[in-house]
Amino acid sequence: MGKANIDPLELLLAKYGLDLKEVEEIFTGERYSGVLLKDGNIGVCSGTGAKIPVNKGEYDSLNLQAFPHRVFVNAYFNAKLNYSNSVAAEPEITKAVDFSKFKNVVMLGFIKPVAKQLKNAGVRLTIFDLNRNEPELTPITEREKHLANADAVVLSSTAIANGTFLQTIKNSKRSSKIFILGPSSTMAKEFFEFEKIEMIFGSVFKNRDRRIIEIIKNDGGTKEFLKYGIKKAISR
Repeated sequence: MGKANIDPLELLLAKYGLDLKEVEEIFTGERYSGVLLKDGNIGVCSGTGAKIPVNKGEYDSLNLQAFPHRVFVNAYFNAKLNYSNSVAAEPEITKAVDFSKFKNVVMLGFIKPVAKQLKNAGVRLTIFDLNRNEPELTPITEREKHLANADAVVLSSTAIANGTFLQTIKNSKRSSKIFILGPSSTMAKEFFEFEKIEMIFGSVFKNRDRRIIEIIKNDGGTKEFLKYGIKKAISR
């Protein structure tokens, strides 16, 4: 049986704990926040318009009901786990997954380059995003209906921090395949305890790459910093 009601961040905390002594620096901007560990590993997480506290003491008493704490914990585990857990899977989702075999594909969180590639390949794609209002998007009120009929779901990894991950798992049909995508991804094998998760696509960064840190502190987004990252993936 897969997990059904366990917050993935709680799952990781229960297994690995959180050692603030490992944290060298917390950095934040309007779009992303991140953690630099003392071993030089970097992890980032989308903050969707909210900066997080950069004082480590703020996280002495973790509260996963607080969004800034969720962003910090997500970024911490990305730094701690992504480097060792990501393997030589094809890191480009449009090459790794044959979406033509699915009748209904839902994208939760508008990832424009991927959406464009899928549509150009003739994939029937329905896109939802809580924080945007663009012509390509389907009204969020229709999300549950489409999710219940989706054969495949491309899930933005921001769902881990913003708390919508479990909702997606529960509302998607039992046979659906879920693919997590984005620089906020935690590439941890524990995510495969959720039975619908098939692959996780994320990124790692060069050791102590100050370019990533400064771009994020200056409110840069995915397009600005991901060119310095290395795309990785893990598969069930």
